[in-house]
Amino acid sequence: MVELIVVLAVLGILAAIMIPTLTGYITRSKNRQIQAETRLCVLAVQSLANEMYAKGYKPQLTEAAAKPTDPANVVDFVIYPEDVLALAELQGTVKDIEFKEDKNQAKVTKLTYQHAASPNGDGQVCTYTNTSGNAGGTAGSYTSPYK
Repeated sequence: MVELIVVLAVLGILAAIMIPTLTGYITRSKNRQIQAETRLCVLAVQSLANEMYAKGYKPQLTEAAAKPTDPANVVDFVIYPEDVLALAELQGTVKDIEFKEDKNQAKVTKLTYQHAASPNGDGQVCTYTNTSGNAGGTAGSYTSPYK
């Protein structure tokens, strides 16, 4: 009987040590996931913008919440959030995109992405910013809700 109490005490101590550690791993994992999804959105927007410049268009953003359903109303040189999400293969929401034009190309300087809501309804938001003016890519900074 004493052995069982000792084993339970040891398991309790191990659980008390492990639970905060595991919680930290879960938080860091969520942080990396939303940053990776935001990075995919940045690459998708950059790809769409480069494609438009190759066709001779100056990319523009739309404030519209949705792409027009009538194909005649879809404009070739407008980046729609749905197109970004389709190219990145994500289910979230692109809330804000900003460009900086430089040498016949558009560089993404800011993008805000909201992760698809989890079953408890808390879609977390991550913001990418690149103020350095470096060429494209995803080398900016990411601000996400998890620490």
